[in-house]
Amino acid sequence: MRIELNTLNVWAEMAVDTNRNLLRVLDALRIGTLTPEKAQAAIEEAGKAQVNNNRLFQAILRAGADDPRHFAPVYRERQASVTLEQLASPANVRLAALLREAAAAAAEVEKERGADAWLSEVLSDYAEGTEIEIHGPASGRGRE
Repeated sequence: MRIELNTLNVWAEMAVDTNRNLLRVLDALRIGTLTPEKAQAAIEEAGKAQVNNNRLFQAILRAGADDPRHFAPVYRERQASVTLEQLASPANVRLAALLREAAAAAAEVEKERGADAWLSEVLSDYAEGTEIEIHGPASGRGRE
């Protein structure tokens, strides 16, 4: 399997972001320096790390890695029972479009508020996963 350099670079950035978040959590939780503010900061950074880690994990799975989670066989079995017609159903096509639209709207809200782009990224990941269901792994975004 060949993975494009751009994809590998995105994954590397995600890993660096996750590591940065975890280092901030560790710093906030150092014994003797924990304050309510630092505890809240640690919770926020841990949440960001979890989101980053999950996005990286999903990207690696989409690239073809085996899912190491204990419930993966059940999930694969359920996936295998879905027909191609169901994957490309009008409802699934509509879902992909609405997820993409929701991701764009979330990005606008995050920009307006000066907030981190976590919701828009999660929605974009869901949209991409649904688009891959419909068009296959080589489809890319924006195909109808």
